[in-house]
Amino acid sequence: MDEKRDPIVVCSAPLDYSLFCNCVEPVGRISGTQSLLGYEAQIRALAEALNLVSIDTLISAAPEIFYAPQSLRQLDDAASQYGRRLSDVVHLRLGPPRKSKVLRGTPNIFINTEQSSEVGSFVSRNPFASNTVLPAAFRKGISWGGGRMPTTIDNQTVETIVADESITAADLYSGSDFSSLISSQYARHPESLLASSVEEFNQDAWRLAILRKQVRTSRDFSRLLVAWDRKLNNQLAPRPGILVPWNLADPASNVPDIVTTLVTFQIMKHFNHAIFIYPFNANNSSLANIDSLVNRLRHQARGITEVLQKFFIVRAPGASGVEFIQQITQIALLQEADPEWKWSLQRFDALGIGSALIAPSGQDFNGTVCMTVAATEPIQRRTHDEFGERFFNTACPEPLALAEFLHVACGQKRWTPRKPPSASSIYDSATALKSFIST
Repeated sequence: MDEKRDPIVVCSAPLDYSLFCNCVEPVGRISGTQSLLGYEAQIRALAEALNLVSIDTLISAAPEIFYAPQSLRQLDDAASQYGRRLSDVVHLRLGPPRKSKVLRGTPNIFINTEQSSEVGSFVSRNPFASNTVLPAAFRKGISWGGGRMPTTIDNQTVETIVADESITAADLYSGSDFSSLISSQYARHPESLLASSVEEFNQDAWRLAILRKQVRTSRDFSRLLVAWDRKLNNQLAPRPGILVPWNLADPASNVPDIVTTLVTFQIMKHFNHAIFIYPFNANNSSLANIDSLVNRLRHQARGITEVLQKFFIVRAPGASGVEFIQQITQIALLQEADPEWKWSLQRFDALGIGSALIAPSGQDFNGTVCMTVAATEPIQRRTHDEFGERFFNTACPEPLALAEFLHVACGQKRWTPRKPPSASSIYDSATALKSFIST
């Protein structure tokens, strides 16, 4: 009788197909993806954690293509390079439940990184439009910085475990702890980022840089670093950037409205800091949203160069880019309306970046964030995509609340988050995941 082998994991998510050369590849071979937030960062962290317990990880952009003997043979060949067979493959799916895909003939496990299911009304016959059900093939699930696990479309409960938040930082691990990353002196690596001011942004050049896996920064970004050079060498001094993560997979995101409000402030002309807009969970179609936002900001700023030079579109393609983000960020501005806000919060904690949270007034988050910004202006958003027409009820902060946030966030020394996880806690959490995946 054959001895039971460890599984080999195939991760998938709604990723940009242009990043892939083959239908399935080792995680480490995929370059050019942004490594700070979203699906790409989640897969990297998961792969590093599983590597600690001797589980190899592959990645596929389209697991649904494996269904005929010829395509399954490619998957079997990929597994054989690690001494495994097709029967040893386990599929881990990340992303919104409405976009879940199945790898046929293998165990399918759904990883929920969304804090809560979308709340909204919809006009659609698509059973997955509500974002609250999964395909029937998913019988197990992992809640990772997320909320309640969806049920399957045939009304079955998914067997679920909760992944420890230490897994979120697995790919940031360095040596025996995180001290080398968090307390390191300022490292000048602007060449590790793809960054452009709204004033200098060119949509064709941006897309070409992503496709060619290039990193480059605009002249405005270089000027910003020169102006802040002395302060950046002091670990306690303020940092130049306020990071605004933008989840492009969230159809009801408030980020465009928030940064549009910021660009209209009179103080932006003489603002010493910068706003770093960080899009993540992008694909070929959602990249158009970045173009739309840039045009919107240019219109609202009425062409005032001094203002547009304070707003940057930023992308961190690799580990050095993530470290550079850590070095130049004063505070991250998250939204409770973003389904992945809690996972992002854990990520920023591990990096030593403090977080503020835009949330309905009166909510208490028990010290998990540095400060909250009240969202009191109700908004109803209408979206239309492959899942039909949907309406979302959300809220944005009033301009006065955002102005107060800028004053408080930039007027103090650098914000300090909670203590990051230890290396031993990552290993223990990875061991628990291995046991769940293997059974």
